[in-house]
Amino acid sequence: TVENWPRPTTARAGDRCFMHVRWAMRTGVVAHPQWYPDLTVDSSFEDFQAYLHNGAHHGCSRPCSALPRTVCHTAVPGEVCHRHVRWAMDVGIRSLPAWYPTLATDSSFEAFQAWLHH
Repeated sequence: TVENWPRPTTARAGDRCFMHVRWAMRTGVVAHPQWYPDLTVDSSFEDFQAYLHNGAHHGCSRPCSALPRTVCHTAVPGEVCHRHVRWAMDVGIRSLPAWYPTLATDSSFEAFQAWLHH
């Protein structure tokens, strides 16, 4: 049918829409919640992309359906995720605090990991 064309596509790193969705998720919804009615920092990537698509913003296509949430674990030393979380906690939050608007220097490892995963 016509409404299924073009085919839904969730933005990926390098796509025109991707950086706009990430900015909206991490910064926009915190700094300007009125711009994103019905969305929160807990909304999915696909929810934000759908909102941008419906408003014809930034060339975002209709996203695929969101994948079900998976069970996560706290990253451990030796995992790539652990290295990224440690950097965010030790360097990122101090040098680029705007990247972490809902976190503080004393936020837990798990809070940083959840923010980076989202």
